[in-house]
Amino acid sequence: MNWEAIGAIGEVGGAIGVIATLGYLAVQVRQNTLNLRQSGDAVRAATEIENARFAAEWNSEVARDPALAELWVVARQSPEQMTPNQEVRLAFLMASLFYRFEGLYRQYERGLLSQESWQAWESVILAVLEVGHIRAWWRRDSHPVSASFRTHIDQLLAARG
Repeated sequence: MNWEAIGAIGEVGGAIGVIATLGYLAVQVRQNTLNLRQSGDAVRAATEIENARFAAEWNSEVARDPALAELWVVARQSPEQMTPNQEVRLAFLMASLFYRFEGLYRQYERGLLSQESWQAWESVILAVLEVGHIRAWWRRDSHPVSASFRTHIDQLLAARG
């Protein structure tokens, strides 16, 4: 056997090694892609669960706290009868609630919240803002939330009429 034959065998062996390496890398890339997809799905599911927990806690808090329930009723039915203390409390509650709504909006923007879930939350936001006194709060005091979120909600309100 001469050196040319040995070199040719070496090149064939090298080519087989390269092909095997490429095959191995293809399998690894595919597994990594699958793992990333599953991780993303798990993060989205955890986000949905956390948001459902938030909604349940908010509803439970209003149901458990008679003063908070009364505040909600007065704001909805007879806002002209609200005391200054009730107005302050409502303003802080709405700020807290709308900070959370903005967080949901950011989750939606980043793909962590499905369009279906975000549309459901938009309906909740619009329902809250249908309360005249809360709508007035939004117009007057929504400055703590970002301009982009404020613009989005204002566009929803305008589209609703």
